[in-house]
Parts: sequence; C-alpha cells; structure tokens
Amino acid sequence: MMAIRIDRIKVNRGGPLDSDFELEPGDLNLIYGHNETGKTYIVESAISLLFRTGRRAPVNWNLREWDLAGRIVVSGLEDNPVFFTKTSSRLEDYWEETGKGLPQDFSRLLVVRAGETSLSGETNGVGRSILKDYLSGEGMLDTIRERISQTIQRASVEHKSILGDKRGEIKNHLEARSRLEQLDNLIEDVNRGYATGAIHSLRKDKDQIEAELVELGKAKRHYAALLHRDLQTIGSRSSGLPGEEKCAEIETQIGVYNEKKANRDSLEEDLKQLKAISNDYLWVEQALQNYQEIMSKQQIIRPSPVFLILAAISFAAAVTSGFFDLKWGLGVGALAALVFSWLHLSGRWKAHESVAGDSDELEKLKSEFQNRFGKTLTDKAVIQNQLEALKRDHFRAEQLHENVAKLNQEMISVEGRIA
Repeated sequence: MMAIRIDRIKVNRGGPLDSDFELEPGDLNLIYGHNETGKTYIVESAISLLFRTGRRAPVNWNLREWDLAGRIVVSGLEDNPVFFTKTSSRLEDYWEETGKGLPQDFSRLLVVRAGETSLSGETNGVGRSILKDYLSGEGMLDTIRERISQTIQRASVEHKSILGDKRGEIKNHLEARSRLEQLDNLIEDVNRGYATGAIHSLRKDKDQIEAELVELGKAKRHYAALLHRDLQTIGSRSSGLPGEEKCAEIETQIGVYNEKKANRDSLEEDLKQLKAISNDYLWVEQALQNYQEIMSKQQIIRPSPVFLILAAISFAAAVTSGFFDLKWGLGVGALAALVFSWLHLSGRWKAHESVAGDSDELEKLKSEFQNRFGKTLTDKAVIQNQLEALKRDHFRAEQLHENVAKLNQEMISVEGRIA
C-alpha cells in the first residue's frame, strides 16, 4: 500500500487571506506570518476540504462561518492522485469504503488547528475558551461593527450562505462567488484531463496497449499460418474439381432437370384438380356393380309357387276324402296341406327379409348418388350415363399419373449425372 501524503494545496483567498495560497508540501513544512494574515484560515480550509464538517460529521470541528474554497491533491488513496474540492468526496468516504484508516473520531488529530488536540467537545477546551474570551469584549465588537456596512449588518448567514439585499458588497460577493465556482469547475476539469493523474492513467493505458500489440502480433502470425494451411487444403481440393467442359455439361443437365421439374409440377397441379373426378369415377364404377347385384338378387329370391300348388292339391284331396268318408285320406290330405302351406309361407318370409336388406342398401346407394351428382338414381341407365361422363377425365388422370411417374424417374436419372 502506498503512503498517503498531500501533494499540493491551493486555498482561494477569503477572510483574512488576501491572496490565493498555493503549496507543494515537502516532508516537513513551516508556514509563519503575522496575526490575522490567514494561517488559521488555511488550516480551516484544509479541514473543510479533507473532512466532513457538516451536522452529520463524526467530529465537531467548530469552524468559523467562512466561505472556504480551494483544492487539495492527495496521493496514496487510489492508483491515481485524488482531488479534494468543495463538492468532492471526503477522506471519511474512502475510509468507509475500504474499512481502513484511523477511527473517524481521531480525524481532528490529522489537521490540528491552533494547537487544539483535545478529542472532547467540552466547552472548557483550551482553544474554544481562548477564542470565546478574545471575542467577548464590547469595544472590539463595536470597532468591528463600525467597519461593516448596513447592507452587511442586515444580512444573515444560513447554511454557510449569506442572505440579504442583493446590492453593494453582497451583490459583488455573489457575482465573485459565481465566477469563482466557474473557475474552480474549469480548473477541476483541466486537472482531471491533463494533470498528473491523467498522465499516470495514460501511461498505464500505453503500457497496456503495447502489451496488447505484442499479443496481436502473435495472433496475426498464428492466423497467417492458419490461412496458409487452409490455402494449401483448398488448392489440393480444387485439383479434383471438374474442368470447364464438365461444368458446362453439369450446367446443361441442371437446365434439363429444372425443365422436367417444371413440367412435373404442372402435371401434378392438373392431376390434383382431376383427383376428385377420378374418385367419383371409381365410386360410380363400384356403384354400378353393386346396383346390378342388388337387382339380380331381388329377381332370384322370389318364392316358388310349387309349395302353394301342392298345398292346394293336398287340400282338395282331403276334401274329396271327406265326401267319401275316407278318414285316413282326410287326415293325410289335411296334414300335407299344412306342411306345404308352411313351406310356402317360410319361403315368402325369407324372400321378404332378403329384399328388405337389399332395399336398405339400394336407398343408401341412391342417397350417395344424389349427394355426389345432384341426380336421382332411377335405373341402371342413369349410372351408366354418369360413368360414361366421367370416363374421359378419369383416363386423363391416369395418363397424367403415369407421366408424373415417368418424369420423376427421368429427374432421378438427371440427378445422377449431375452428381
């Protein structure tokens, strides 16, 4: 850790100090002068610039109500010198951040004013009591009052600012203070940009940039080696690339491929539009077959009249036997008539059930035909006419499908020649 020391002190004129005070301290410095020439003013200025002196200050410095201003440069707190002004941070701020340094109550020992070394704020302290005694004489106060204008006497001091009529000395004071603050800010900006701290920072930046330049030189050489290796690799690969004639042939094949692809895409678009018609054709083709099966089945399943005729003959034989009083003939005839009648009725019932099932299927077929084509299915001729109407587009769709498949095969062949 660097030693902390004051590199430069500048106290602006004010109070008993007639001119600006500047000093670049050595290890030991002696400052002397007549009474009321500003020695205490310089000390209190150093205190107000270096330490907290407001209400929240850890130490009651008991400073006089002077409008103190200036600048102190301290090294050792940071890498670069630190400038202390009226608006900057104070030493206590650095101690609080780092957790190092003396306790804040001992800060009054770092700058001793008029021999005050007491750490206590009691009123019996030597410095305070002497100042109080010297300033309590009425004659001295009258003399001081006579030299003060009425404008100043009517003024008051609040929060280290003079409040009063803005004329005379107060007006001059406010204007001078405004100009002084502007100059202080300007000097502070100049010091920050061009003083020792900036030079030190620039030197560090220069060293860092030079180190980075060395690393950049190494990186540049490494990158050049990588580029050389890549160039060699590219050169070896380029030797295996096809020549101009082969490239021209590939370009021609690419044109052929693109042309076939465009034709295929066009055919697929046409095929997409004919797909619904082709599906309708296949459905009508199957519907015609189903319609023919239903109508053929209804003709085949009609009940045979044989059992009805036999039942009538058996009934007549039974009646005849009854006229001739042939009991056995009557019984046999009646039984035969019942059996043949049952067989006839059973056949009619089965035929009726089969026809009913076929009728349901036929109704579904008619309903679907109506939904698809908006026509009523009345007979076989209606289906055949619709099939003929769809046949041309269906065959065209099949032809398009074959052409698309052929173009796909040709495109695969062209891709092989390009690769």
